[in-house]
Amino acid sequence: MCEESEPCEPKPESVRNQPLIGTPTGSSAPRTRIFEEPPGQRAPRNNFVAKPRHLPGNLGPFAKSPTHVTATQLAPTIAPTTRAQPARTNALALLGPPFVALVAGWILIASRAPKGWTSAFNPATFNHWDAGQYLKIAKHGYRASTHCNIAPTVHLCGNVTWFPGYPGLIRLLATAHIGYLAAALAVAWICWYLTLLMVWVLSTDRTRGGTSRGIACLALAAVFPGQVYFAALFPISLVTFAVLLCIWLATRTSFATRTTTIVRTCIAGVVAGLAYPLAFAAAPALLASAIVTRNRQRRTVMLAGAAAVMAGFGLVLAYAQLSVGKWNAYFISEREEYGVRTHNPLDQLVARYHQLLHPSSSTWRTITQQGALATLLVVVAIVVTVPALVRARHAADLTDIALLGTAFIAWLVPYVGAGQLSIYRSEACLIVLVPLLRRLPVWVLAAAACAAAVIAYDMAPLFFSNALI
Repeated sequence: MCEESEPCEPKPESVRNQPLIGTPTGSSAPRTRIFEEPPGQRAPRNNFVAKPRHLPGNLGPFAKSPTHVTATQLAPTIAPTTRAQPARTNALALLGPPFVALVAGWILIASRAPKGWTSAFNPATFNHWDAGQYLKIAKHGYRASTHCNIAPTVHLCGNVTWFPGYPGLIRLLATAHIGYLAAALAVAWICWYLTLLMVWVLSTDRTRGGTSRGIACLALAAVFPGQVYFAALFPISLVTFAVLLCIWLATRTSFATRTTTIVRTCIAGVVAGLAYPLAFAAAPALLASAIVTRNRQRRTVMLAGAAAVMAGFGLVLAYAQLSVGKWNAYFISEREEYGVRTHNPLDQLVARYHQLLHPSSSTWRTITQQGALATLLVVVAIVVTVPALVRARHAADLTDIALLGTAFIAWLVPYVGAGQLSIYRSEACLIVLVPLLRRLPVWVLAAAACAAAVIAYDMAPLFFSNALI
């Protein structure tokens, strides 16, 4: 070893080619030369080695060994700008198609508005029949009376039949001083878009042709039977979004933060239970999925989601007790005022489709055509989904189980309850089955979307003319 007062002799080649301190032995990290290679010439094979110099004082030790320059030391610091573009592209691919579907569906409805296209931006255009009840609840809460002049058998009447979830959001948004009508329309349209977004998320996959089938499913969802109620001042879009979100959170999200996943699932379930009666169809569907799964954590989340939906209904009963003093006011009003009882669903189906073959008016022809299409879609969803679940056995898609159970129960309940309920409005809730149709060929989905668009085109003016409740 040379002294500080004497220049060091260059080290042998074997020493100079040893890796730097801190570099793992055998590392293949590239080393960069500090000069540019002239075109057509081959650069020297050995790395650049700085010649040792005599440095005075305590700087001498730094010059006693050759210095190797690596690519990391030579390359300038560059800000990581290459990831921003893919992030924007992914966001556009996720959010763009549902927005296009929303605009297409809105254009179809606006083209049938009685006062022209501009009237489709007026909330009053979509304020018909039961929409007024939701606005009254948003302003004044539940009201009930035992002095009813409807019929001798009716002993309780009021607005306790309509659930308070949608009016609660209206009241909350109305605090921004935009008015109750505008708030009701904003909630409905935002949830309509979010419903289409959930359909898009649940319908697309990365298999070959998955994107095209997802787009076809989204096109069907944009004009699904009962489409006009997604744009109207009704809670249909709210309940469909909340149910789809609850099922997606319970069956597909990761458990990186288990508590957060459970909380989000429960919030979505409670909102769904507060919004509309048919949300309860998701509770037994999630329960069935929880029974099938072998994952204990997944089972816990799905059971929590099912319990949350029922808890939402419990809050409706509690609100009725606080407001009118009768926790069972909903059941009394449904039975006495609207004749909701247990019926044979086959009798109702036969009566309904007799009107399809022998309609008493053009209105009933359109209504029964929508019902026939909705029933057909339920049957097709069962036919294409059940065999896939059976083949998969223990690896069955839990999301498909929950969606299929929800759709079937939501279709069956109005036929069992019957009475004076407007089944054509409830059929809009069957949009939850659209992701199940992603296994169909694109041309079949396109044909279904075209048929649904024709029916939606005829249903919109019936709503605007108060022919539909």
